[in-house]
Amino acid sequence: TVENGPSTVDGVLQALEFVCQSGPFLNRQSCIALLEERGLDSMTAAWLCSSLRKSVTGAGGVEFTYDIDTVRRLYDAYGRTDLWAGADTLAQTGKLGIIVASRNMKAWRGSDEKLLQLGPSVVTTLEAGHNVHVDNLPGMLQVMDPTLSRYR
Repeated sequence: TVENGPSTVDGVLQALEFVCQSGPFLNRQSCIALLEERGLDSMTAAWLCSSLRKSVTGAGGVEFTYDIDTVRRLYDAYGRTDLWAGADTLAQTGKLGIIVASRNMKAWRGSDEKLLQLGPSVVTTLEAGHNVHVDNLPGMLQVMDPTLSRYR
């Protein structure tokens, strides 16, 4: 289930879809301002605008060069993908491990709780948000080391 708000993936994508239809932009700051008007915080807006490129339309300014419709289709397909059968099988073989970001615990509710009930090895990382690989790469690698060492 996708929550609908500016701090959710779907909310960010909705803001980005709107903004992509509004470009090209005079400059990066004008795009950031429009994303903020759509409800995004300044850090998220600035991060999104790091992918702006010089406009290829000849109109000058900057624009997003990726295909936002494809991004939407990929995200929607991801949301429709059911991986429960695979998770059930892996849990039964003891091969399912989950790394939970300590600053993203609110994401583990509702149907996601079923995953935790399958009996996987669960590790909660310290000082990490949604992007564990960015927030705490050393911690993530430490947790994964026993598994990865089997493949060395």
